Amino acid sequence: MSTELNRVIAMIEKWMGEAELDPETLLLPLEDDEDTGRTWALKHGSAHVVINVQADEDDELAFLHIYAPILDVPADNREAFYRHLLERNFDSLTSCAFAIDEAEQVVITADRSTAGLSVDEFDELISYLSSFADYYDNVLADAFGATMLGESDEE
Repeated sequence: MSTELNRVIAMIEKWMGEAELDPETLLLPLEDDEDTGRTWALKHGSAHVVINVQADEDDELAFLHIYAPILDVPADNREAFYRHLLERNFDSLTSCAFAIDEAEQVVITADRSTAGLSVDEFDELISYLSSFADYYDNVLADAFGATMLGESDEE
């Protein structure tokens, strides 16, 4: 495992500890070789956040991928919905973006190289992302009739 990857894993685990979260219980198994990174799932505010840090193929650089699934893509009016997401990507989401995953879920994502990443910058990314998730799940569900994730499980 690269020095950079080790540094970032230690920083994230320290951040979790300071937030009174146990990194070991939040750790998810990786699909590939576990020495190439770590993935944690946690709740921050009302957002379910996934944090992944991975080394590149040469094990020299590391990359951070954070995302929060917020709702299912609505069945109707998809073109207007997608246009709305793209417009919000342009004018509203600081350091984050909307994306659609392979399960047809809308996620808010933040990605960056870990080079020079400080704990304050990491905390800021988590705060932005979870705040946007808290806000946009309701806004998009109301505007487009989309189902918020977890909503159908509670019925």
